[in-house]
Amino acid sequence: CDADLIPAVLGAAGEVLDVGRSCRLVTPAIRTALTLRDKGCVFPGCDAPAVVCDAHHVHPWWAGGPTALCNCCLLCAQHHALVEPAKYGLRDQWEIRIAADGIPEAIPPARIDPHRRPIRHARFTRAGPARDGTAPPGRGSPDGAPPAA
Repeated sequence: CDADLIPAVLGAAGEVLDVGRSCRLVTPAIRTALTLRDKGCVFPGCDAPAVVCDAHHVHPWWAGGPTALCNCCLLCAQHHALVEPAKYGLRDQWEIRIAADGIPEAIPPARIDPHRRPIRHARFTRAGPARDGTAPPGRGSPDGAPPAA
């Protein structure tokens, strides 16, 4: 048999939401799912709408990451450049991860938060910038500066 079989994860309407390594760019179905989930740039404090955002591979395509809803999020051009991992070497930078509940979270560099606690965009929280409804000291804005009084 010379058939190429590619496993696929399907959404409720049968749309493919995980194309694995078969293609780097997100499909229209994945883009739609990202828009519905993320609603715009997922970087904390950014209000860029989904229409101006890029689909970002959390685990980079060049490092073996799949093109899948569970490995992608929407980022505006400014924040995409801020979190894009260095291909050769490491740097103290912001990172994105997809939490166990499927929601993207930003992880600040150690110079901003030595504990590198993840931060969610306010649109993903019920109470505001922090999960407990308060903004931790020095964590009120995406650059780590205290909230304005």
